[in-house]
Amino acid sequence: MEGPMIPGQPPSGLFAGIDDIVERHFAIGDIGTRQPRVRTRSAAQRLSGAPPAAFDGQALVAEPLARIEANWRVGGAGRRPSEENWHLTKQLFISPHNTSPEKTLEKAIARVSGEAWANQVPTASGLLGGTGDKHRNIDLVFDRRDGAFELIELKHGSDTPLFAAIETLLYGVLFLVSRRHYAVLGGRIGPLLAARAVHLRVLAPADYYRGWDFAWLEAALSDGLARTVADRDEFPEVMDFAFTSFPAGFRWPCGGEGLATALDDRRSVRWGA
Repeated sequence: MEGPMIPGQPPSGLFAGIDDIVERHFAIGDIGTRQPRVRTRSAAQRLSGAPPAAFDGQALVAEPLARIEANWRVGGAGRRPSEENWHLTKQLFISPHNTSPEKTLEKAIARVSGEAWANQVPTASGLLGGTGDKHRNIDLVFDRRDGAFELIELKHGSDTPLFAAIETLLYGVLFLVSRRHYAVLGGRIGPLLAARAVHLRVLAPADYYRGWDFAWLEAALSDGLARTVADRDEFPEVMDFAFTSFPAGFRWPCGGEGLATALDDRRSVRWGA
């Protein structure tokens, strides 16, 4: 995420100023000295179990939506987005030197899953100058084949459920901005961007959630998204958020058949289980 926008200058990226908004809503501006503070374990520990006073899930959707839209309007005026944004393909190449469990798992999922799955889906290439937003790609997208899609942030041993939720939420907000303006900008409107329903998901092994309790955040974000899109013709009919996990006992690496089975058997997180 980027820093604040300087008056009189174009924003440094689509997410410029978002860290300040998130930190204010979560009341974590006093943690450490560097952004994004929401990525720190200290922030997750403070917020696990209960929200800060007067937390408003809809406001945490509305303010980033307005800010990203403003950044786009100021910095991307007249720019045509990449034809690849929001289009579904499988990106299977991985460097033999890349041993990241998260990245190898993502590539393996793309390899063993059917045509309904895509990975590394671009969202913001070409919208602003520079390269800061070029790699804002969604880890996984699942087409449910009924006009509904899952946008999935995959985690394996990195960050916390709190940060994963905010990453996922911001992709959802960027989706809403794109949905509202893409036709005017000349971008291609494919099945994903025309979705009837969008389900934002974090997906991780069950152990990833152990020791945390973000049931309140899950409910607040899902409610905030639902209220944001309600009765708005330019948005999907349905938008929600949930934490999900692979079945208990799943371990990566594993064989392709076991991975495919685990992917089909992903489920809602039972906090405290």
